[in-house]
Amino acid sequence: MIDGPQWHPFPELEYYFFYPHLDEDALLIIDDIHIPTIFRLFSFLREEEMFDFLVCVHDGFLSQNFSDSIQSVGDGWWLQNYNRKRFPGADL
Repeated sequence: MIDGPQWHPFPELEYYFFYPHLDEDALLIIDDIHIPTIFRLFSFLREEEMFDFLVCVHDGFLSQNFSDSIQSVGDGWWLQNYNRKRFPGADL
């Protein structure tokens, strides 16, 4: 469960250090998604194939992790749905 400081960039930093430790089929809970800085993280995760969105409850969400799609080192930004959909010229 990620429920720490809400001001930027801490939600992303918490996720950065947290996600390499998620086991296959782990559940990820992020609280306070009504706060814009955390909603930004939620928006990113909601589009990624590495998680299967399960449910939103009040101001949090629950997803299930599929570890075979997690890349903990390196740079594969072009593989992320969030980036692919927003990259200039991606619709060409």
